[in-house]
Amino acid sequence: MAESNQYLVFGLNPTSSSYLIFHKLAFGNVNRAHNAGKYVGGKGNNYNLSNLSDSLNIITDLTVFCVLIGQNFAKACWKFAKSSKLGLVQIIGGQSGENVSKMLTDIGIKQYSYITKGVTRQTTTLLDENTGEMTELIEPSSVIPRSEREEFENWLKTSVISPEIKGIAMCGTFPPGLSPNTYELIAKCVPRSETTHPTIFVDAIIDIDCLRSGKFEGDTENLPELAIEVANEFKIPIVALTNGPNGAVLVDFRTATPIGSSYKIPDLDSFLTEYPHFANPIGNMRINPIGAGDTCSANAVEAYRKGLAAACASCLVLDQAGYFDINAMEKILEFVTVSTSEL
Repeated sequence: MAESNQYLVFGLNPTSSSYLIFHKLAFGNVNRAHNAGKYVGGKGNNYNLSNLSDSLNIITDLTVFCVLIGQNFAKACWKFAKSSKLGLVQIIGGQSGENVSKMLTDIGIKQYSYITKGVTRQTTTLLDENTGEMTELIEPSSVIPRSEREEFENWLKTSVISPEIKGIAMCGTFPPGLSPNTYELIAKCVPRSETTHPTIFVDAIIDIDCLRSGKFEGDTENLPELAIEVANEFKIPIVALTNGPNGAVLVDFRTATPIGSSYKIPDLDSFLTEYPHFANPIGNMRINPIGAGDTCSANAVEAYRKGLAAACASCLVLDQAGYFDINAMEKILEFVTVSTSEL
C-alpha cells in the first residue's frame, strides 16, 4: 500500500525524452547534431504543487480542481521539496521504460510502476540554434491490452491507493487501451468520509476527447469566459487556464459570489535582458517553453501565481522540461501580477 504517500501523481503515458541541438536545422537534408541529452517527459512527471510546504495545508480545502495543464509533474514538485509524501504512479515497459524509471529514481522520486509488455514511447526535441525554434517528435504509445488494463486497475485498488491519501493528480493523456473510465475508477477509489474530502486534480475533462488529445476546444481570446464555460459545463468548483505568454486565469465558484483572477506574466526576453545571469543560452536560443504548462499547477490564487512563476522559470532551462531554478522563479514572481474581481 502507498501508506506513506499522502499525494499521488498519475502519469500513465510517460515518455523517454531526448534532445538534439543543431547549429542550423534543414528539413529534407542530413542534419548532424553537435550536442544531445536525455530527460524524462510525459504528463505527470513534472508536477508542481507550487510551494509544497504551503500547499499541503491548503490543498485539503478543495474537492475537485481541474487544470488544463501538462504533466512533467512530479519533478517540479520534487524541486520544491524532497517530500516522502509524494508518489508517482506510471505505466512503463521496455528499455525506454527502464530509462524513465532510472532517471526518476536518480533524483529521488518514489514510483509505483506497472510494467506493461509494450514499450514506453520516446520523444525527440530538435533545437535549432540559428532560428531559436524547436520541433518535437513524439512516438505513438503502445496499446494496453484489456488483460493488462484489468490487472492494472485491480493493482491500483489493492496496492496503491490507501486510506491516508489526501490528494491525487491525474495528468494528461493515457495510452491506447485505457479510457476516461480508468480516471473515473481512480477518482472513485479515493477514500472519502464526512470529515475527509481528498483533492482531485485533473488536467483535462473526463469523458471527452481532450483526455486523448490533451486539448480543449474553446475561445482562447477570452480566457475568463472559457474558464467559466468549463466550470459550468462540468460542475467544477475551481478552474485554472494557462495560455502561454499571454497570461492565465483562475475562477473559483466555491463561494456564493464567484471570484475570477487574471494573471500577467513578464516578457521573458525582456526579463533576461535585465537579469542576464539567469540565462542559459544555446546559440541564439534563450527560451524553451516545452513543459512549462506542465510545471504550473496550483490550488489557490497566490499558489497559482507561484506556479506561473515556476512555469516561466522552466522556460529558461533549455535542455530539460519541467525543471527550473528556484532563484529565477522567485525573481520572476516579483513580476507576475494578479487582479481579482467578482464574476
